[in-house]
Amino acid sequence: MTPSNRRPGRLTAGTLAIGTLAALAVTVAMAACSPGVSTLHATVYATPAASTGGAVSPILTPTPTPPPTPVPPPFFAATASMAEARGGHTATTLQDGRVLVAGGWTNATPNNILKSAELFDPKTGKFTLTGSLHEVRANQTATILNDGHVLIVGGFGGASGASLKSAELFDPKTGKFTLTGPLANPRFDHTATLLADGRVLIAGGRNDTSAPEGSAEIYDPATGKFAVTGALKAARFWHTATLLPSGLALVAGGCDGLKAIASAELFDPATGKFASAGSLTTTRDFHTATALKSGLVLIAGGQDAAGAHLASAELYDPGTGKFNATGSLTTGRWSPGATLLADGRVLFAGGIGTAKYLTSAETYDPATGLFTDASPMTTARSGQADALLLDGRVLVTGGRDEMSYWTSAEIWTV
Repeated sequence: MTPSNRRPGRLTAGTLAIGTLAALAVTVAMAACSPGVSTLHATVYATPAASTGGAVSPILTPTPTPPPTPVPPPFFAATASMAEARGGHTATTLQDGRVLVAGGWTNATPNNILKSAELFDPKTGKFTLTGSLHEVRANQTATILNDGHVLIVGGFGGASGASLKSAELFDPKTGKFTLTGPLANPRFDHTATLLADGRVLIAGGRNDTSAPEGSAEIYDPATGKFAVTGALKAARFWHTATLLPSGLALVAGGCDGLKAIASAELFDPATGKFASAGSLTTTRDFHTATALKSGLVLIAGGQDAAGAHLASAELYDPGTGKFNATGSLTTGRWSPGATLLADGRVLFAGGIGTAKYLTSAETYDPATGLFTDASPMTTARSGQADALLLDGRVLVTGGRDEMSYWTSAEIWTV
């Protein structure tokens, strides 16, 4: 009999053989290891063999373990709004858990570009204004340095609206920006990659005539200066640049000024030079590139040379130097957000699909190589800035739809 079938009762030693008692004891002991049944509290008492009377206490029915409480699936929920509507800005998680939101395009200021910055506090769920940038800027980069400062580089803006050479450092302790650098070459729509030695690689982008830039520079936090390094093999913007476990940086895809390209390059900090690294499986720009915990790089979405919004995805293997197709996005999307989650999956949210801005979201599971639809965002948006919070949630800020830029923000809650 199983524990759930037993019923309390009274048994006499005269009618219950000692062997039966032993069998019952074994049955009870085994039942304590059965799945879904908690440790049993039943006890069998046997009277001595010489006894002619007496009773055996009841065998107690075990208490089943209650079923686990269902865990709700992750979902997006609105949080407090930013002080200003913005898109093409940056969002950077600080070492103390707050998030710095800076610059970006907006609905109505001179040149429609911001110099304001805000801090999001996950404890209160609110944004507060902090010190302002020295120049209005959008489409810049923001990189958290090993000492906790945030490096803001280039962008489009300034007093007359142009590609910028200036760079700034944000100090979380004072809440203020100070000038550093500047760049040797003005640029926006470039990439910034924190290297293993703490320096920052700045590559490509668009110059002061909005043409694709082929130069690259390295920022050294120890000196506060930029130094020109080897040039890209192909000038590009709207590309990605991802640090590999080897310390090399993978530059992939982008736009050459006319169309999306498929070429890839590897930057070696030891030599300061770029080398060709084959090609993506398809042309793409404004895609995403995410370094997975396995060391592979997931490249997904974007737009191809014909202008189609892509659902395809591929994996770069540093061990073989090859790009290989993986599962496809459930929705083709250009300029989405992509965030590596604490469990190793990658969250994709928003972007521009076929003729519309998207609320949809999905996750990529490296274990299966498949994308799965997730709960949608509360607001359709592209050009937003996403940041992984220290508690594993994802903050999505601003962006825009067909009509305007957003002050709204939302959080992916796990």
